[in-house]
Amino acid sequence: MGFMQLYTEYMKVYSVETSHGTEIVPYDLVGEEGDLHDYLQGEQMAGPDLVEGWFARYSANGYLDCTDWVGPCETEEQAIEECKELYGDDNGDA
Repeated sequence: MGFMQLYTEYMKVYSVETSHGTEIVPYDLVGEEGDLHDYLQGEQMAGPDLVEGWFARYSANGYLDCTDWVGPCETEEQAIEECKELYGDDNGDA
């Protein structure tokens, strides 16, 4: 991923099936009664399901560039491995 770094976080999220695929919206952004539509790229087709676990993604520190979150996983190590599998690991750092 070049200049992008791998980040992990244990969090609660809404998992929503949309016309864009499965989208992840952190619970902290919208809360219990929040409107997810402002955070979705596609048209909502199913869900949302509230899930909790480890997530990982690559992000360019100081920029808006980042990959989609990968997860939920039971362990941080699983989230890291799934993210590396999906997006590659050019840096060798985690």
